[in-house]
Amino acid sequence: MKRKELALFALIILIATAAMPSIDAAASQETFVYAEYAPRARFSVIGTCISSLELQSSGLLVCRAETSVTPGNTAGVTIELQQSVNGVWTTIKTWSASKATRISLTETWSVAKGTYRLQCTHTAKNSSGTLLDSFVMQSNTVTYK
Repeated sequence: MKRKELALFALIILIATAAMPSIDAAASQETFVYAEYAPRARFSVIGTCISSLELQSSGLLVCRAETSVTPGNTAGVTIELQQSVNGVWTTIKTWSASKATRISLTETWSVAKGTYRLQCTHTAKNSSGTLLDSFVMQSNTVTYK
């Protein structure tokens, strides 16, 4: 009787193991990489990261970025206006600003026909100027035809 129970138990384990999805190394690594860039770190000092790009008439782009940080720190933002040329993003104009607690930067730029985006670097520095946190994000993409 015990042999039958042991055989049945082994069969159940074998079936359960075969039915479980396999986890390959690539999937595990992707999950780990995603966790590295999860928002956990930027919310320790940086509270808000916004970037937006708007195409107005006649090729006028409105470039906007905003950063806010915890009180007592300095918020900084660098906006890089980028153009896609043959699938490669190239920076064509850069603006930077910083201010205590919150900075909002809006700039306009006239462009030729093409595809554009912003790459914005949001930073937080303490009163001594030491970098506490930074976060890079891309805006939406716009195409001027």
